[in-house]
Amino acid sequence: MSTPPPRCNACQVNRVAWTKPRVDFCYDCLPGGPFPAPPCRNCGSAEYFSQGQCGTCHPGAPMHPFSCRGCLAWGVYRVHNRHCWSCRWWQNHYPVGECLYCHRTTHIGDSGACRLCLEQARRLKEPDRAVDLVGANRFGQRLYLANLHAARSGTRRDWVAHQRRRAQAPPVQFAPVRWRQLLLFRMPPNHAALKSRAAAADSEMVRFCDAILRDHAARHGWSR
Repeated sequence: MSTPPPRCNACQVNRVAWTKPRVDFCYDCLPGGPFPAPPCRNCGSAEYFSQGQCGTCHPGAPMHPFSCRGCLAWGVYRVHNRHCWSCRWWQNHYPVGECLYCHRTTHIGDSGACRLCLEQARRLKEPDRAVDLVGANRFGQRLYLANLHAARSGTRRDWVAHQRRRAQAPPVQFAPVRWRQLLLFRMPPNHAALKSRAAAADSEMVRFCDAILRDHAARHGWSR
């Protein structure tokens, strides 16, 4: 990081046009001006900051968040050349080319896909099925925040770990009662209440049936 350049002596808003050679005014306040600021010498941007550079390229400019140059994830800074942690690794391991699925020019993996298309396909991947790069990226990709990838759920490894935890847990016992509740009065069924009640596993019978269904699915190899 570099020290930010001082502010203009006249307006105290913009940064000085140059520090080497020293100029104590911005281009708008230069004596005889205002003068148009030149484009950035690095990227050609018209958003001039100081020392011939824009606010993105100057090392002393404010640290504003940007989108990752590789996967377009939001929340990276220029201190790492505007790349997230994963795309920094991709830079050192994969060549630059055109993605076969989104046709962007960026670092391309072994499957011919960029990291954005690969993450989109992994996110939509079904358990025990191969990654479908074509189908997952047919209608675009969903962007995400940089450096926040958590462990993915829904894979076969997660399913096997869940089965092992269930095998170690004590089985749920259910004892049906011998009596029967008599009808007091008739009322129309409330489908919304039935759905909410069925979705909540808050009774011994629901937990008992859930365990039976899961064991049946495990014996027959059913997917989620």
